[in-house]
Amino acid sequence: MNGTISTTKGTLLHSIFEFNDDKFLGIQPLVDDVAIILLDTNEAVNIKLNSKPKKGVIATINHNGDVVGEYEVNSPIVSITNTILYPKGQIWSGQIDLEGKENEILFIVLTQNALGLLHDSEGFSFNFPDPELIPTILIKFRDGSIRPQCGAKSCQCQGNSCNLLGKFIKNGLYERKAC
Repeated sequence: MNGTISTTKGTLLHSIFEFNDDKFLGIQPLVDDVAIILLDTNEAVNIKLNSKPKKGVIATINHNGDVVGEYEVNSPIVSITNTILYPKGQIWSGQIDLEGKENEILFIVLTQNALGLLHDSEGFSFNFPDPELIPTILIKFRDGSIRPQCGAKSCQCQGNSCNLLGKFIKNGLYERKAC
């Protein structure tokens, strides 16, 4: 493991992107010290990179600005499911609610240190007065908006049933239930 577990905010352990063609992309950020998940390679010009990713791929970028993964995907994103470890030891897993804007994502910032890779980090912040609301990730969309996502009190599931429980995971036996 090359990444670091945060002591002040949630740490993204695993992200699963589900695509319209029934394929899935799994990313474990701690394995390759992933700092940014780049979904639109045209946005690479706004990130300090040591080398540019191939055009049209989903790329993972580490804290040194190296492209550590490139994934060719030719289908729209249907959903994103995250598994997050919070500083107090709780684990949350479920689909994040992006209100149908999954295919409008330019990139996802995973850590405070990753902000140093952005040419313009204005509007990006992991600083919130309530520690329970500090986001795990920051998502930048095509319309220029930036959405903090998955603070310990703010992760919500979507759809008719919660993927991978879609709640904080506690010790015990579970059944899949509607949200």
